[in-house]
Amino acid sequence: MDSSPSLAMQESIDNLSKLVQELHVKLDKLLANPSSTVPPIHTVSEQSSYASIVRALSQSEKIKDKSQRAVLVGSQEKATPQETAQHDEEVLKEIIDATHDKELKH
Repeated sequence: MDSSPSLAMQESIDNLSKLVQELHVKLDKLLANPSSTVPPIHTVSEQSSYASIVRALSQSEKIKDKSQRAVLVGSQEKATPQETAQHDEEVLKEIIDATHDKELKH
């Protein structure tokens, strides 16, 4: 019985393991010492945090309304909140009907 295929496979595994270890070492060094040549993915300033909080507070009624009814995430908003709610309910009804799940109600 020839064992050369399993030796070649083990050699490939060893080589890949070594490469992965080397990449982890390089990645750890990069993350430990970020340089000015590597831009941050997303910077968060106090100003942008503040603006996000103000935006959420100003839309609190809309958020509260959506938290109390069925909402399709990713669905386009319609011309009015009523049209949006009606559309979401219609699509949800279709989904429930298609699943034939007796525990789901519309």
